[in-house]
Amino acid sequence: YVSMADKHGVDWKLLPAISGLESSFGKHFMPNSYNVYGWGGGHIYFKSWEDGIDTINKALRGNYMDKWGATDVWEIGPIYAESPTWSVRVNHFMEEINAEYLALLTEASLKPNL
Repeated sequence: YVSMADKHGVDWKLLPAISGLESSFGKHFMPNSYNVYGWGGGHIYFKSWEDGIDTINKALRGNYMDKWGATDVWEIGPIYAESPTWSVRVNHFMEEINAEYLALLTEASLKPNL
């Protein structure tokens, strides 16, 4: 997620957060689609997880950020989704992901180097 998000200049937490909303983090999606993001209504099939992650990050950059000037989940949401609560819910998952990331960083920094 991180390398492909960085490649396209997208927040690395956005796509995992979208998967949280759209498929309960991969619990509910079309088998063999590699699409846990609801992309194309969830009916678009990708060749692999990497293909889906790269394709969607590229599309988020081109179709939302570059085309419409959307810079964050709040500006992407109204363009991306029909639901007026999409941004709120995706942002919630982004905050949870970030909190877990910070906790892991803190835990790692507290461990002694042996």
